[in-house]
Amino acid sequence: MTDTLPYLTYFRGYPCCPCLKRWLPWFEKELLRRKLIVNNIDIYQLIGNAPASAGTHSKGGAFDIKQFTQAQVRCARDMGADATWHRAPPTFSPEHAHGVLRGCPHNSPVRYQIAAVDDGYNGLGVNGHGGPDDGPRPLSYRTWKEGIAYAKAQTPPTRLEQARELLEVIRDNSKTAVRKAKFTKILDLLPKK
Repeated sequence: MTDTLPYLTYFRGYPCCPCLKRWLPWFEKELLRRKLIVNNIDIYQLIGNAPASAGTHSKGGAFDIKQFTQAQVRCARDMGADATWHRAPPTFSPEHAHGVLRGCPHNSPVRYQIAAVDDGYNGLGVNGHGGPDDGPRPLSYRTWKEGIAYAKAQTPPTRLEQARELLEVIRDNSKTAVRKAKFTKILDLLPKK
């Protein structure tokens, strides 16, 4: 099944689309920043064919992870995955969070769940209208790319990034060409972002 997807890539050994590969590390960083996980996210499925998923994970843009608290679901929704819900036994096993990236071009089999959450439903049943949305509100309506930008804005800069920014300000405000040249050389020596 996954062999026919020309865009197929991997995140920690799990097949996925390029959007998830870019989004998941930022989602994990935001979970860590909020102290909602200790180390890393635990993945059950990205692109896959688990029978209970009914094809929703066949092309990309959808994820099943072990982190399913309301706060963890809130974080996913804040980051461009409004269609994220806690899925619990007995209907779902193992217990997990299922989510879909808004704006991912690979999520066509599961895109109806984004429309469902926008309409206030839980993404299950016919057209995803099997019941009321039980996840945290309000929705962010961010795309996955906007979610990455949101996470970056929440993350305080490292000391190296702060030093680089300070040197750029000093260079730009320097009164002589010699000083500007010296600061430019220093900036060139620093590792890039």
